[in-house]
Amino acid sequence: MFNKIAFLIFGVFLTWLGFEVIRKGGFVLYGHYVSFADSKVISGAALIAFGILFIWFALKRKAQDFKGKFLVCPKCKDSFNQKDVPNSRCPNCAVELEDLEGFYDRHPELKKERQDDM
Repeated sequence: MFNKIAFLIFGVFLTWLGFEVIRKGGFVLYGHYVSFADSKVISGAALIAFGILFIWFALKRKAQDFKGKFLVCPKCKDSFNQKDVPNSRCPNCAVELEDLEGFYDRHPELKKERQDDM
Protein backbone atom coordinates (compact mmCIF):
# COMPACT_ATOMS: atom_id res chain seq x y z
CA MET A 1 0.00 0.00 0.00
CA PHE A 2 2.84 2.39 0.85
CA ASN A 3 4.45 1.86 -2.56
CA LYS A 4 1.23 2.83 -4.33
CA ILE A 5 0.87 6.02 -2.33
CA ALA A 6 4.56 6.86 -2.82
CA PHE A 7 4.29 6.29 -6.58
CA LEU A 8 1.18 8.48 -6.73
CA ILE A 9 2.72 11.33 -4.71
CA PHE A 10 5.99 11.18 -6.66
CA GLY A 11 4.05 11.17 -9.94
CA VAL A 12 2.04 14.23 -8.93
CA PHE A 13 5.24 15.96 -7.80
CA LEU A 14 7.05 15.24 -11.09
CA THR A 15 4.06 16.43 -13.10
CA TRP A 16 3.86 19.66 -11.11
CA LEU A 17 7.63 20.13 -11.43
CA GLY A 18 7.38 19.67 -15.20
CA PHE A 19 4.76 22.40 -15.45
CA GLU A 20 6.92 24.69 -13.29
CA VAL A 21 9.93 24.12 -15.56
CA ILE A 22 7.86 24.97 -18.63
CA ARG A 23 6.27 28.01 -16.98
CA LYS A 24 9.29 29.50 -15.18
CA GLY A 25 12.26 27.87 -16.89
CA GLY A 26 13.50 26.16 -13.73
CA PHE A 27 12.95 25.60 -10.02
CA VAL A 28 14.62 26.18 -6.65
CA LEU A 29 16.23 23.14 -5.04
CA TYR A 30 17.88 23.51 -1.60
CA GLY A 31 18.32 27.24 -2.09
CA HIS A 32 19.86 26.93 -5.58
CA TYR A 33 18.04 27.80 -8.76
CA VAL A 34 18.13 24.96 -11.31
CA SER A 35 17.69 26.49 -14.74
CA PHE A 36 16.41 24.80 -17.89
CA ALA A 37 16.22 28.03 -19.87
CA ASP A 38 17.57 26.61 -23.14
CA SER A 39 15.51 23.42 -23.05
CA LYS A 40 12.66 24.22 -20.69
CA VAL A 41 9.90 22.80 -22.93
CA ILE A 42 11.65 19.48 -23.60
CA SER A 43 12.77 19.08 -19.96
CA GLY A 44 9.34 20.04 -18.63
CA ALA A 45 7.59 17.66 -21.03
CA ALA A 46 9.93 14.84 -19.95
CA LEU A 47 9.18 15.50 -16.28
CA ILE A 48 5.44 15.55 -17.00
CA ALA A 49 5.71 12.28 -18.94
CA PHE A 50 7.60 10.60 -16.08
CA GLY A 51 5.06 11.97 -13.59
CA ILE A 52 2.15 10.57 -15.59
CA LEU A 53 3.99 7.26 -15.87
CA PHE A 54 4.38 7.06 -12.08
CA ILE A 55 0.70 7.94 -11.59
CA TRP A 56 -0.31 5.28 -14.12
CA PHE A 57 1.81 2.63 -12.37
CA ALA A 58 0.27 3.57 -9.01
CA LEU A 59 -3.25 3.19 -10.36
CA LYS A 60 -2.44 0.06 -12.33
CA ARG A 61 -0.91 -1.64 -9.30
CA LYS A 62 -4.01 -0.84 -7.29
CA ALA A 63 -6.23 -2.56 -9.83
CA GLN A 64 -4.01 -5.64 -9.85
CA ASP A 65 -4.54 -6.27 -6.14
CA PHE A 66 -7.91 -7.81 -6.93
CA LYS A 67 -6.48 -10.24 -9.45
CA GLY A 68 -5.44 -13.67 -8.40
CA LYS A 69 -6.66 -17.14 -7.80
CA PHE A 70 -9.56 -17.65 -5.43
CA LEU A 71 -10.05 -20.82 -3.42
CA VAL A 72 -13.11 -22.20 -1.65
CA CYS A 73 -13.50 -24.59 1.27
CA PRO A 74 -15.72 -27.56 0.37
CA LYS A 75 -16.74 -27.97 4.03
CA CYS A 76 -17.63 -24.44 5.25
CA LYS A 77 -17.91 -22.93 1.73
CA ASP A 78 -15.89 -19.82 2.66
CA SER A 79 -13.77 -18.36 -0.14
CA PHE A 80 -10.22 -17.02 0.16
CA ASN A 81 -7.64 -15.31 -1.98
CA GLN A 82 -4.76 -17.70 -2.61
CA LYS A 83 -2.19 -15.18 -1.38
CA ASP A 84 -3.99 -15.07 2.00
CA VAL A 85 -3.73 -18.85 2.55
CA PRO A 86 -0.24 -19.92 1.43
CA ASN A 87 -0.67 -23.51 2.63
CA SER A 88 -3.97 -23.93 0.65
CA ARG A 89 -5.81 -25.13 3.74
CA CYS A 90 -8.94 -23.56 5.20
CA PRO A 91 -8.08 -21.54 8.34
CA ASN A 92 -11.46 -22.51 9.85
CA CYS A 93 -11.71 -26.22 9.00
CA ALA A 94 -8.12 -27.20 8.06
CA VAL A 95 -9.55 -28.84 4.92
CA GLU A 96 -7.71 -28.66 1.57
CA LEU A 97 -9.09 -25.70 -0.41
CA GLU A 98 -10.25 -26.06 -4.01
CA ASP A 99 -10.14 -23.67 -6.95
CA LEU A 100 -13.28 -21.50 -6.99
CA GLU A 101 -13.55 -21.62 -10.77
CA GLY A 102 -15.68 -24.64 -11.63
CA PHE A 103 -16.24 -25.54 -7.95
CA TYR A 104 -20.00 -25.98 -8.26
CA ASP A 105 -19.59 -27.95 -11.50
CA ARG A 106 -17.38 -30.40 -9.58
CA HIS A 107 -19.81 -30.45 -6.61
CA PRO A 108 -23.37 -30.30 -7.99
CA GLU A 109 -24.81 -31.35 -4.62
CA LEU A 110 -23.41 -28.18 -3.02
CA LYS A 111 -24.88 -26.11 -5.84
CA LYS A 112 -28.32 -27.54 -5.06
CA GLU A 113 -27.86 -26.82 -1.33
CA ARG A 114 -26.91 -23.25 -2.10
CA GLN A 115 -29.98 -22.75 -4.31
CA ASP A 116 -32.21 -24.19 -1.57
CA ASP A 117 -30.71 -21.75 0.97
CA MET A 118 -31.64 -18.75 -1.16
